[in-house]
Amino acid sequence: MSNDTEIVIAGAGPAGLAVAASLRRHGLRSRILERGDTPGSAWASHYRNLRLHTSRAISELPGLRLWTATPYATREEFHRYCEDYARELALDVETRCEVTGLVREGERWRVETSHGDFEARHVVVSTGFFSRPRVPDWPGRDEFRGLWLTPGALDEGTPLAGRRVLVAGLGNTGADMIAELARLGAELTVSVRGPVHVVPLELLGANVFRWKHWLPERAAAVAKRLGAGAAENVERFAAFAWADVQERAFGDLRSLGLGLAAPEEILLDHKNGRPPVVGGAWAELLRRGALRLRPEVVRLTADAVEFAGGAREPFDAILPTIGLEESRFALAGELPSPLRDGAVDGKPGLWLCGTAPALRHIRRGARQVAAAIAAAIRERHDERP
Repeated sequence: MSNDTEIVIAGAGPAGLAVAASLRRHGLRSRILERGDTPGSAWASHYRNLRLHTSRAISELPGLRLWTATPYATREEFHRYCEDYARELALDVETRCEVTGLVREGERWRVETSHGDFEARHVVVSTGFFSRPRVPDWPGRDEFRGLWLTPGALDEGTPLAGRRVLVAGLGNTGADMIAELARLGAELTVSVRGPVHVVPLELLGANVFRWKHWLPERAAAVAKRLGAGAAENVERFAAFAWADVQERAFGDLRSLGLGLAAPEEILLDHKNGRPPVVGGAWAELLRRGALRLRPEVVRLTADAVEFAGGAREPFDAILPTIGLEESRFALAGELPSPLRDGAVDGKPGLWLCGTAPALRHIRRGARQVAAAIAAAIRERHDERP
């Protein structure tokens, strides 16, 4: 069976929903194909204690306010918001429909799915980054006889009290997992590969990511009108400013063995879209001596982990948080690196949205992608005799 439509969106997460809503503002309908049971279904499987680090005002999607009990939405609140968003804005979402392939045929795309094939002139891949945690291919990985933990599988019944647990990676997921594992009574160690850029959740009473929205993001965009050099200078100034914020708030962690990112590393994180780590319970645990630091993992044995430098320690469980399984953006085939929202070069009618997972970036990217698709459709109509 073939379903003919002008625009298909793969994925009903925040990016896909935001693109569909933004297209509506241009008078365009789209069909969203979602492999889960509900819009935003990936959020239902995230770890229980997940809470957004971005405040309501910069986490909401175009066209509908995000109402939550606190300024920072929980996993359940944001999942419910995605469901409400699709319903309130009357978006066409087909659930339990997994996109399995994209094939270019003439001037259209054949979208292969578990519900049959769809044909579309424009396809937006917005399946995003939130997939299963990736277990690195460490030597000896298959020999380890302890528990392999995942963020979404931790619950009250997980027997961790008094057990030696290694959290591999100190990103924001790792930071949240440290807090949860401490609550469950685990003896905690975190493996950190290099210096970390750390920020407080709030700065002068405002969410830290609202500050980052202005410096360097908006400030650099304005400076770019004066030339690439001006934008680069703004970004470099911002990196030094954020390094100073980090030093004032978390400089004491350096004496405990945690390397803090230098301005050059903060600048590189910004250019590569890597968010800073929000300080919180994990930092307090480190200060109290309830969290041990170790360098990068290099090898596993049946019951132990070997770290860079040669140290070897026994562990009962490992929780990797240093990456996700290959992004579902791979549906679109070979893509340029780094990934960017917008049209895919050399693949007419194929678009990406959500390549930067931060919700504040998704909102802006969705509007830009929708506007570009609307312009392409208008141009095609204008060319008709």
